Amino acid sequence: MSVSIEKFNKLRDSIPVTKGSILSDNELQSVFLTYPALLVANADGVFDAEEKCELFSICEQLVADETPESLRPARIAEIYHVSCSLLEQVENNNDRILTMIRDEIADQPESKELLSEMMVVVADASDGSSAIEQEVIDDFKQLLKV
Repeated sequence: MSVSIEKFNKLRDSIPVTKGSILSDNELQSVFLTYPALLVANADGVFDAEEKCELFSICEQLVADETPESLRPARIAEIYHVSCSLLEQVENNNDRILTMIRDEIADQPESKELLSEMMVVVADASDGSSAIEQEVIDDFKQLLKV
């Protein structure tokens, strides 16, 4: 985990849904990386079924490789739940989540690419990327230097 442990712990502890989570810190950190994609999906005010399905697909990929098969469904569900819950926390945690993401991806080209891909895939999930979704993607790319 390249993000400051202290910053990460404060962020994790400030979001009600992460208290008592079964997710490892690495999984939770990956969940935070879905945040821009969530905001893109919700940019038009509608987080529709296709976007939710795409997010679920992303969540399946975020489960730690060493997770036993019997526990994968619970972890996927938890990752999806925490990801969706971040949308409810935008006002309180937006700046802290974005700062954590910026710190995390600063020297990691593969994370920048993954972040960019997640935003585009979610935006394209329902009849292609709308103008507002593309605007949000462009804003995040500039803000996060993706």
